[in-house]
Amino acid sequence: MSKITQITIAGFTGRLSQLITSYLVAKYPTVKINGIVRNPSKVPAKFSANSNITIFEANSSDKAAVTKALKGSQVCICGYLGDNSLMTEGQKLLIDACIEAGVHRYIASDWSSDYRTVELGEEALLANVFADDAHTKVHYFGSGDVGLDITTMPNVAAWTAEIAMDPSADGVINVRGDRVSHKDIAKLIGEAYQTEITLQKNGSLEDLKNIVDGMRKREPDNMQSWMPLLYFQWMMSGKGDLTSVDNARYPMVKPTTLADYLKQHTLEDATTGY
Repeated sequence: MSKITQITIAGFTGRLSQLITSYLVAKYPTVKINGIVRNPSKVPAKFSANSNITIFEANSSDKAAVTKALKGSQVCICGYLGDNSLMTEGQKLLIDACIEAGVHRYIASDWSSDYRTVELGEEALLANVFADDAHTKVHYFGSGDVGLDITTMPNVAAWTAEIAMDPSADGVINVRGDRVSHKDIAKLIGEAYQTEITLQKNGSLEDLKNIVDGMRKREPDNMQSWMPLLYFQWMMSGKGDLTSVDNARYPMVKPTTLADYLKQHTLEDATTGY
């Protein structure tokens, strides 16, 4: 299969996209990167000054401009994160542009649990699963024993970059940093920081569903208010669990376990950054 010489990243200024770019620049310095952005002024100087990185200003709805940024690339990585229009219509346009530009591999903006098990009307989203703002409690619904597949953003970026550089990679690839329950999380945080962490059960999964349904009905457009709870509802049910993982396929990426992560961060950082 052909060697990967150029990659286009859409949503280039997003946090994950920048982590992916940093990894590629460090490990694959000869690879050319095209970054699609709405506002070039937001591109970090270390990237805009790199001769192997070309910035293309384009709106997600401007197919001609997006297609231009894809020309010559073997892979497109979508780093979009936004409303339903961007995530569906925006990605559809990006995929169509890939086809027109001759880009054969597309990495979708789907860094989450296995959303293929989600039924119509449910959603698979990303959210924080740690402690409250006071860093003293871990909240959960249900039993607290359900395993959660979790991965640090640097690990996600590294795996994404390696998958992009692997010309044989296609289909669905499952990777994860660790698998822990809410009870495990409380125990590990307590041990790492020698502090007392209380497990706070907020109700059953049915209680959580009723809370989410009520919030969505009252404020359907205020996604940030109910989106994390919606994710918890789905995640704590055990739906979306990774039944198998492909970590061994990319041994160059060392998974960061939750215990390792906690050793590297303060309690305040740890409860917001995994």
